[in-house]
Amino acid sequence: MAPLVALSGFMGSGKSSVGRLAAGRLGWRFVDLDVEVELREGRTIPQIFAGAGEAGFRRVEREVLQAVLSELDPREGVVLALGGGTVTVPEATRCLRMLGRIIYLDVPTAEAWSRVQGSDRPLALTFEAFAELAEARRTVYRETADVTLDTAGLGPAEVAERVVRAASSGEHDEGRRAGPGRLWVVRLAGTCRASIIHGGEGALGVAGGSRVTVGGSGIRCFRHQCVGGLGCAGHRASGSHGSGLRTLYRGAGRGLQGGGRR
Repeated sequence: MAPLVALSGFMGSGKSSVGRLAAGRLGWRFVDLDVEVELREGRTIPQIFAGAGEAGFRRVEREVLQAVLSELDPREGVVLALGGGTVTVPEATRCLRMLGRIIYLDVPTAEAWSRVQGSDRPLALTFEAFAELAEARRTVYRETADVTLDTAGLGPAEVAERVVRAASSGEHDEGRRAGPGRLWVVRLAGTCRASIIHGGEGALGVAGGSRVTVGGSGIRCFRHQCVGGLGCAGHRASGSHGSGLRTLYRGAGRGLQGGGRR
């Protein structure tokens, strides 16, 4: 079971209400990205849009997502409700898929509109603009999701149950290859910043061979090898770090050991 399940979908798809219910049933923590943006910025989303426009809001949203991901505890499962446009940013999608799975809540546009009309959402002022944006994003939602759930006519409890099943079973949409095996995730906390190190067969391929930045110190992908003398209970992870190569050892019951430039 992935340590992180991220719910994507258009405005009014029920990400927040479904996510809260699903997290409760899984015994996981629930995080709402929109709420985190407002708490950390000290402004509402409409206020951010008014002051910085959509481009400014996306920048803020990306920074908050980076902070949220950098604070993940691999011992704790999390259901994360994304913003409606979060997955339109490739870097955000790449980070999310490295750490967990994206489940898309697909809702008919008219149904979504009935839930948000009359609200203060900056991108839901008229049905025509709302429908046009929903259609424009639909392909992105499907392409970035590990699982697509058709939620037409379903209540939050029914959708939450489907999310729980998808999170527990590891299912993927037909034709979408499952990601690499997630062998381990380690969070390294420092005095000023923290890193999440994600190791697994094929992890470098997911990242396209490049560093994926999350927070100040970033996510780094490493290949996995058994280390002589430690047996298969130990892992050696080698990947680029600054100007040199850093090797990290993780042995059974020993935490994270070793290190140093190679």
